[in-house]
Amino acid sequence: MKLSGRSVLMSERLHLEPVQARDAADFYALWSSPTLAQVAGIDPVGSLDEVAAGLAQFERLRLMGMYWKWRLSLRSSGDFVGEIEAYPTRPQIQPWTEWGIGYSLMSNHWRQGYATEALNAVILAIFEHPDSQRIKADVGHANDASIQLLTKLGFQQEGSQKAKIWHSEQTHDMLLFGLTKSQWDVSRA
Repeated sequence: MKLSGRSVLMSERLHLEPVQARDAADFYALWSSPTLAQVAGIDPVGSLDEVAAGLAQFERLRLMGMYWKWRLSLRSSGDFVGEIEAYPTRPQIQPWTEWGIGYSLMSNHWRQGYATEALNAVILAIFEHPDSQRIKADVGHANDASIQLLTKLGFQQEGSQKAKIWHSEQTHDMLLFGLTKSQWDVSRA
């Protein structure tokens, strides 16, 4: 499936549906978690209104074909699991050859294979675009679970990005991981 304005993706256990402002309560629970904030290298969000405004902006970008953020929910129950996103790294220049991805899960859903399922679905959708050649992910140095997950999926650490993000009133370095289409094809053969 190629990514479009209303791309809905599925995995064995997950339903990936584009986020909407009405998802604010679930995303507030995710993004206000101090546990997630520490691992993801973000500041917890301040209010439900702030989250709703952010989700509305993601929805506008998706409708313009510039950014995709999906809510992850269990197919069996509809329970909220987390989120995953994909975006062209240089949307102003076509063709889109490089994409970025990011993801986060509610802590009660960690280490159950949900991130693997979601990433596989999104990677497949990205690489179905004939011009897509590469996917990158930025990961905090201390996020061992994400480092292991990306490595398992074939990503390779390509370096460290100095002062990449700002949170907790200071800059932080991030690791850069990359996966090429040819690496992905070989790993799936």
